[in-house]
Amino acid sequence: MDNKLDFSTNWNGKLHTRIFHTLRRSGRFSVGDRVEATLNGSLLGVVECINKTRYDDIRHVPDTICYLDTGYNQSETENILAQMYKDDPTGKPIYGYLFKFLQSTSHRKNLKRTVQLAMELPLAT
Repeated sequence: MDNKLDFSTNWNGKLHTRIFHTLRRSGRFSVGDRVEATLNGSLLGVVECINKTRYDDIRHVPDTICYLDTGYNQSETENILAQMYKDDPTGKPIYGYLFKFLQSTSHRKNLKRTVQLAMELPLAT
């Protein structure tokens, strides 16, 4: 596969879910595209784009989408994107994508299991 969906951070733990959202500056993905998803260079699996939404700029992305994507509100997400893209994300189109995992690698399954085990630890009293 030529197209990859690369992540350096698993914002909001979204890569543990079957369907996840991502905000991107590029509009290169289309509904139906199948690509390899990676986290820090490790293949997580094959995903399919099931929805694409274009926003005029980050200020038009609703808080609910920002919380779903990054775990932060719109203003905080704007700051995150400014650091990622090294420029002001306002005034430039941004795309919201929904992807669905079609196949997962053992790396993704192990990553998911590690998080589940951490949540199973008893709370300190």
